[in-house]
Amino acid sequence: MTWMIMDILADIMYVFDFFASFRIGFLERGLLVTDTAQLSKKYVKSMAFYIDIVSIIPTQIVYAMDLSESEFYITPLIRLTKLLKFHRLIAWNDRTECRTSLPTLWRVVVLFTFMLMVMHWNACVYYFISTSIIQTKGADRSSFIYPDEEEPDGTKNKYANTAMKYAFSLYWSTQAMTTIGEMEQPEQLWEYVYLTIIFLIGVMIFASVVGSIGNIITNLRANRSVFQDRLDHLKEYMGYRNVGKDLQNRIIRWFDYLWAQNHTFEEEDVLKYLPDKLQAEMAIHVHLATLKQVELFQNCESGFLIALVLKLKTSGVLSWGLCLQERGYWPRDVHRKARNAASNSGRRPCSSDPVGRFLLRGDLPPERR
Repeated sequence: MTWMIMDILADIMYVFDFFASFRIGFLERGLLVTDTAQLSKKYVKSMAFYIDIVSIIPTQIVYAMDLSESEFYITPLIRLTKLLKFHRLIAWNDRTECRTSLPTLWRVVVLFTFMLMVMHWNACVYYFISTSIIQTKGADRSSFIYPDEEEPDGTKNKYANTAMKYAFSLYWSTQAMTTIGEMEQPEQLWEYVYLTIIFLIGVMIFASVVGSIGNIITNLRANRSVFQDRLDHLKEYMGYRNVGKDLQNRIIRWFDYLWAQNHTFEEEDVLKYLPDKLQAEMAIHVHLATLKQVELFQNCESGFLIALVLKLKTSGVLSWGLCLQERGYWPRDVHRKARNAASNSGRRPCSSDPVGRFLLRGDLPPERR
């Protein structure tokens, strides 16, 4: 009865998911389509529609028949049609991996979940063969399969418990697929064939697991490896050019500061894959608030500041002991870029600010030329 209730609840969820699929949006030429008629038309024409139709067939009606008591367990085999919904799980995993802020951790979780799922399936197959296909009992029963659930006098033993059935089968499956620990040796031909197939599947799965974990670890250390290579090449160059120890120490401290502040990547390389509009919005988000805090630009129009922000780019990070400019030095590049940004945007700088008047006039103070 418990399994029937769980199956009915699963079927109800499948039906809700089927109708919700008529409302799943899609991108067409970069635009999100939300029209109900177009969404329904696209879903009906897709292969997923026919797969979902088969998966929502109410196979639980088999419980009302005597077939559920068949020695070949026909009911669970008919319920295998529910696995056709696996494509939805794959789509959900792809979206989650793209949206999560911890993609590496998510890949590790998915990898171990897949491994446990395969072990679970193998445990189910093992128990199914042991109790349904193999009918031998007593002394003739092979020690390779699941132990007999009844004592010679007909009483139930500990192996008749549901928790023990699953725990024993899963333990056997884990041993077989990992080849760890001692197992009962097969005695019949089909047992040799079955165990050989399980060994091969286990080897492929764990080779995939080891390779995936290796790639994950390599990706975690990729930034550090590239950063360390740059520093090593720079040290070799400074040694070749006989650079003084003081300058070498300052350069090395600057690299240490870069790594400590997590500024080991080029922003242009990260943002170059975005379209121009998204690059502009990212630049405004990063630089506009900082630019408004500068007294020079506090009274300027927003359009001028946005045009100026789009011309800015991060040129580096300064470590302790270095400065951007010295007192009394007029930043000519700022004047030039601000003037160019103003001319390109079609807007005028703030005339109320002294520096804004210089930008309008296209000149610098006499003492700062």
